[in-house]
Amino acid sequence: MALQDKIYSYFDRNPGLHVLFIFDPSGMKEDELAAVQWPKN
Repeated sequence: MALQDKIYSYFDRNPGLHVLFIFDPSGMKEDELAAVQWPKN
């Protein structure tokens, strides 16, 4: 499962969730997150 899919599933399972912090001290997910086309809400 792609990281974007995992993030969307967190919000789908928790409708009251407004912010999701992602801790990536090694920077391994930075490129993947930067390449995602996030919807404008």
